[in-house]
Amino acid sequence: MTGYFIALLNAVTTSLQNSAIKKTKGVDVYLMNAVRLFPAIVVLAIWLSVIGKWDLPPLSYWFIILCISLPAEFVMMHFLAEGYRTSPQSLVGPLLSLTLVFIVPLAYFVLGEVPNAKGLAGVALILISALALGWQKENVGIRAALAKLWQEKGAVYILIASFCGALTSTFAKLSYQYASPILTAFYITLLVVLINTIIAWRMRALSTAEGRVRDMLVPSAFFSVSSLLHYIGLSLVPAAYYIAVKRTSILLDVLLGRAFFKEKEGLKRTVIALTMLAGAALVVFSR
Repeated sequence: MTGYFIALLNAVTTSLQNSAIKKTKGVDVYLMNAVRLFPAIVVLAIWLSVIGKWDLPPLSYWFIILCISLPAEFVMMHFLAEGYRTSPQSLVGPLLSLTLVFIVPLAYFVLGEVPNAKGLAGVALILISALALGWQKENVGIRAALAKLWQEKGAVYILIASFCGALTSTFAKLSYQYASPILTAFYITLLVVLINTIIAWRMRALSTAEGRVRDMLVPSAFFSVSSLLHYIGLSLVPAAYYIAVKRTSILLDVLLGRAFFKEKEGLKRTVIALTMLAGAALVVFSR
């Protein structure tokens, strides 16, 4: 029972982090991501030192990490932040479920995992729900719904982030034969922070953070807590169950978007988020 409570708490901290990211608009995204992700390095290092195991994986591992996982993670973090900062949280939050849609074909081609009927039903449910987010009474039709979503820059950014997230998750499974998930998360997070820091420094991004220190530290605090809860929770309950409960952040994004930013279409997006949750659960439990 404790593990499921932690998963729910993890969903809350994830959505609160997304709300906090939205409030950093105007701060350089590379600087914000470097500050946001840095505490996770400390959390992962402590976890490895106390429970895990430090190791230097072979060259084949670094090929996967440096050529695929790291670029995908960097791009994902960039567009994830830009998506939440650009468009309504109640819109882009549910769209992040598209990560699971991309994972299904990628897992098939890269890992040889054949999707079953349950997984395909979940994908269909998520796709229909995503389309419903752009559906309009005054301009009915699939093309109009897609055009509406395409007009939202944040929705496009989240689409890119979802694909990159699916890439990272899929190829992470290949890297786990050489190193533990915790060690892999440490190396990738460390490298992503270094890249963001270098870019922010070269762009003289510190000037964009003047008077915005609190705005930058809040998402950083939520991300560090979320990272800690994630690994504690996974150690207590099966991954599929934990991820399914954590996905309630989709619904919380809609509720927090309405509560904090007075975003519109609250009821419609709440129903869609619940449908996406059902689709996500089908995909997660089909694997």
